[in-house]
Amino acid sequence: MMLALVVAATALAPVERLYLSYGHRANSFSAAFDPDLERHVTDQGFVAFARHACTRTSLAFFDPVCLETNMETVLDSFMERERQRGRVAFWKVSTATARYLCARHGFAAAPYGTEHALDLRGDMLRGPKRRNLRRDVNNARKAGARVEVVEAADASLTTCERRWLAARPQSREIRRATRRCRAAPEPYCTKVRAVDDFGETLGWAAFDHCYRDGDLVGAGFSTVRWDPEAPKGIPALLAVDGVALVADGRATFRLELGEAPLAPLPTHLAEGFPPLPFVSAVTRLVYDRGRLLYNARGISAWKRKWRAEESALWICCEKDPPFLETAAALALIYDP
Repeated sequence: MMLALVVAATALAPVERLYLSYGHRANSFSAAFDPDLERHVTDQGFVAFARHACTRTSLAFFDPVCLETNMETVLDSFMERERQRGRVAFWKVSTATARYLCARHGFAAAPYGTEHALDLRGDMLRGPKRRNLRRDVNNARKAGARVEVVEAADASLTTCERRWLAARPQSREIRRATRRCRAAPEPYCTKVRAVDDFGETLGWAAFDHCYRDGDLVGAGFSTVRWDPEAPKGIPALLAVDGVALVADGRATFRLELGEAPLAPLPTHLAEGFPPLPFVSAVTRLVYDRGRLLYNARGISAWKRKWRAEESALWICCEKDPPFLETAAALALIYDP
């Protein structure tokens, strides 16, 4: 049996093998499989990134997928190659990664937002702190909604997604910075849907698998879509009942709720990094006044309902104001 596992692991592509060994973060699936991203791959890990030719900028997305002790080696390898091509910037990295980039490579940093996660222990809805979440879930259940695993491609998921997008401030998905999720089954991802008493799809969600040493240890709640006319509470129901289906009775399992983009950092998560005042001003402006562009406040409010563990995410650039890096990021994100 052990020999068979070794042979199977060896046959995997390098990125897939590294993902199954070290892909325990919320964005590890996107780092490994997003079709719009390239990968800088070493024996120890990989960095997901995209290049913008006009500004000669390489924009890395997320933390490196690697063993924590190899993070510095993987980042150094990426920096050595991409600095030969032009500018380098980082989008949505953890405090540990930002700290190393600032100390070793002379970067400055601005908060991108917060990331939320919790361990599944007992009843997730118990206690006064989650009463708003509990109310949402109970409302959906009282309306007759139930959650099931999506086993095959279903046109109703696409229909539901179109209705959801039509009601959003932006009527199309953002590339690279957010998960581009197909309304159909994918490897290393569990799709679930909420249906009513007649079997009609009210909403659906994707849980990207998180791995350590080949073991499924958690799931990233990366995508959720719902019919605007569906009963209130469908997103919460999909998250609560969906992750229970993915966990499948495991004694320990972690729900990665993902980020609240542009949300102000709590005081205890602040760091003394060299600042990026221009980036901070732009992100704060979008958070405060940019609802027609991106509903950051709404996402942040929904994540706070969970009372989950919070950690900081950062944007890292080599100097301020990073005009060319900002232009590159906008071009890559809003590339049609």
